[in-house]
Amino acid sequence: MRRLVPALFSVLPLLGGCLGGEPNPVLPEDSEPAIDTQQPDTGPDEPVEQEVPIAVEWDPDDFYSVYDVGPDQDYPSPCDIPWASLQGGALVRIHWQQEPYRCKLAITTDAYENHPLVVMGVPAEDGSLPVITGEDAVTPDDLDSLSQETWVVQIGGSAQGDVAAWVWLQDLAITGARPENSFTELNGATTHYTNNAAALRIAQGHNLHLMGLELYGSHTGLFIEAGSEDIVVSSSWLHDNGSTTVNATQNAYSEAQNVTYEYSRFGQVLEGSAGSNLFDRSAGLVLRYNWFEGEVTPLKLHGSGEPAITEDPGYQQAMVYGNVIIAPVQESTGRVVVYGGDAGASADRRPGTLYFFDNTVISQRPARTYLLMLATPDQHAELHNNLVYAPGEEHELTILAGEGQVVMSDTWLSESYQLVPIGSAGVVLEDRTTTGDEPGFADYDNLDLHLTLDSPCQGLGGQPAAATSEHPVEYQYLKHQRRALRETREDLGAYEG
Repeated sequence: MRRLVPALFSVLPLLGGCLGGEPNPVLPEDSEPAIDTQQPDTGPDEPVEQEVPIAVEWDPDDFYSVYDVGPDQDYPSPCDIPWASLQGGALVRIHWQQEPYRCKLAITTDAYENHPLVVMGVPAEDGSLPVITGEDAVTPDDLDSLSQETWVVQIGGSAQGDVAAWVWLQDLAITGARPENSFTELNGATTHYTNNAAALRIAQGHNLHLMGLELYGSHTGLFIEAGSEDIVVSSSWLHDNGSTTVNATQNAYSEAQNVTYEYSRFGQVLEGSAGSNLFDRSAGLVLRYNWFEGEVTPLKLHGSGEPAITEDPGYQQAMVYGNVIIAPVQESTGRVVVYGGDAGASADRRPGTLYFFDNTVISQRPARTYLLMLATPDQHAELHNNLVYAPGEEHELTILAGEGQVVMSDTWLSESYQLVPIGSAGVVLEDRTTTGDEPGFADYDNLDLHLTLDSPCQGLGGQPAAATSEHPVEYQYLKHQRRALRETREDLGAYEG
């Protein structure tokens, strides 16, 4: 059974108050996150962290209506909740039980900032999350959402075109959206899921907060469709999704406006699966303080064909910072980040600039690794304050494949590297690069990538690019799905010394 991790969230000021326009009594509007200053004695050669928990706690007395689901509760199953008629100011608490809930959920409530709809899991005493599975699931009587064969839980997308808004979905495990699994429709027919099925699908919505979720065992874990905006995915775990027969599967796919992924863990995909860990086509993408691992391309940031996205000013840039990216051993292309699209002509190229800074990248491939792929001269990248470690005598590291231009400064690289392949049309402008054999990790064998006090990556950080001024590096990823305070940007990579 999966385990709950503390849910962290950095955009609580967006919520303001819970109900009635007043600040949430648990989290006052003008309060600062609590910082635990009681730290263990770790010795002189190990870093000391200040974990910054920002737990979202909901007081049922602040809501107009409360629905409790589970054993010995008013509602035995989520299917018993009147989802189609829920209004803002409702709290749905799904309590843990030994068996998964076999029920499909469609959330279409158009709530408000100070009257949100909150759907949350209540874990077991040992932290296990309540599980909602699509395998042998039934359909609620009032469910009228479209394309039911493509999701287990859906937000927005009803037959009436309802747009969900100000919805919080947190602390639930969702699984089972695979073609070999089936569910029962309202008419009693048994239907199998399709090849593009997702554990959680965002069909149409805005101001959606997805926290502390575990999305696994599906063709795609999270699927965010065009037509949605202002979505934050926080402190979630996406793993073991994918397909051995369909390439267009991944742990997460998003094509929306203003999408933020933070404090989340993108784990292994289904063994033998193709695709990618995160595939994004959004405008205003922010990808910060996450952990990536697994045997597929970690990040594919491609273009969109949706006018609402391509005409958004945020489509011209993507912010990727404070992440740990462990490049795959077996991935055939050797690419870590693809920006713009794959090679070849396409009308859906992602233009503009990728800002990639304060990341720690580990390549464990025994052959060549390409840190970045820029498909055409229309793509540009700014790489600053990164740490890229590629151990092994046979390993070869290349900064840029494809075309486009890269500006790279204040970087630590393993000694054996090249800027571009011979004959490449790409250009890398390099400044203040430091090389070495070892970057000084606290415990590389156990993937503790904090810097020791004598690390050569300490004190080498430079000034951030002007365009990133609204994205200060204030935190560092804490295993797993947590965060710690970062006091300085003077050190390279995702962690300070």
